[in-house]
Amino acid sequence: MKIGVIQHKVSENSQAADVLRKIEFAIKNGLNIIVAGDYALSNELDMLTPEERKEVIGRLERISSANPDTLILPGTMPWADYEKRLMFHSCPAFLGGKQNTEFYKETDHGEFELAKKHGLDYLRGDNKKNKLIFRDKKIAIEICSDHGKQILDKDTWLEIVMAHDSKAGFYVRDNSFDRYGILCDTYNPSTGCFRFNRGRGIRQISKDKIKEDLDIYKLR
Repeated sequence: MKIGVIQHKVSENSQAADVLRKIEFAIKNGLNIIVAGDYALSNELDMLTPEERKEVIGRLERISSANPDTLILPGTMPWADYEKRLMFHSCPAFLGGKQNTEFYKETDHGEFELAKKHGLDYLRGDNKKNKLIFRDKKIAIEICSDHGKQILDKDTWLEIVMAHDSKAGFYVRDNSFDRYGILCDTYNPSTGCFRFNRGRGIRQISKDKIKEDLDIYKLR
């Protein structure tokens, strides 16, 4: 399986449109899965309004429609629901030309403060639900500080960590079963791919660079 991981730095000057252009490029390379990192879909590291979120979701659905067999995990967005006075932090997923699910962050690493700044409450998700089946393989999605706290099913084939992390990056909490791991960090920015082998340690998998900001990893 070919997985494209987008190198993308998120800062106070970045816009969601920046990573969307990279996803449009990436999807032309015959990939099975595309991954971006934490806050990739934010504007200036801030939450999206309902109108901005709708625009981003619509553009991703159009990208998916042109390449319906590719699973797109485009990174996360903090976003507002003003009617409920709530803020969420989540990663939408796209397949077959539509958004087919969404994964919500459970832990807090600044989300409460961000929500409070806008007069909202941060509603935590349930990270036990942050998994899906794609091509008969189970994939777990961990949003930044959920990593290390989220419990993985033992039949997980791929663990994806979406990070915006100035300190730890990707580290191992549980090496008790075999799986692959992918890191996409928007702070450095950096990507990585690893093979966990129970009792035999960890092996880093080399990448194929198509462009400076797209790394491709080929997994069996």
